[in-house]
Amino acid sequence: MKNIPLAIYQMKLNEYTNIEIADALRISDEELCKQMERINRDKQAFERRNQLEL
Repeated sequence: MKNIPLAIYQMKLNEYTNIEIADALRISDEELCKQMERINRDKQAFERRNQLEL
């Protein structure tokens, strides 16, 4: 799967647990944590960009 962060984000929105997500995507807990950090950084960057446009 090319877009693991998007898949994780969508699964989190659907209230999947971290264990369910890692199992479904066949990734390790460490990889899941790295991807979650990336998602949070991207989300913060997006929010900052939106604030600058206001």
